[in-house]
Amino acid sequence: MDSVGPYLRAKRLSRNIELEEVSEATGISQEVLRTLEKEEKEYFPAEVYVMGFYKKYATYLDLDPEEILAAYQKHSHRPRKTWRRVNFNTLVKLKGQEANLFVEIARKLFKPGAIILLGILLYWLYRNT
Repeated sequence: MDSVGPYLRAKRLSRNIELEEVSEATGISQEVLRTLEKEEKEYFPAEVYVMGFYKKYATYLDLDPEEILAAYQKHSHRPRKTWRRVNFNTLVKLKGQEANLFVEIARKLFKPGAIILLGILLYWLYRNT
């Protein structure tokens, strides 16, 4: 295996799996998956994210993630970053949902926060009457 990205792409195509399906199953955006498959290293996010993405991708394809990571580290000679950067909010998506992680967390915290504030208000009214 000379390069990890094209190898994973070949395995995916040999199993007739669409990029969209991989994206939904792993939570990695299609844009990032394309970048990983083409090995456009100048557009990669931080190394720790790339390794995590490759590990998730390999696991989804039923490949040995440790072998994939070892091959990546062996051939990892990253050039300097260029002007084009991937929007971090689109890197990780929740399975089956198009919302990014921040919006989903805010949505889940809204109801408990409102209940707590209402409780504080009622307690304050009770103590002051």
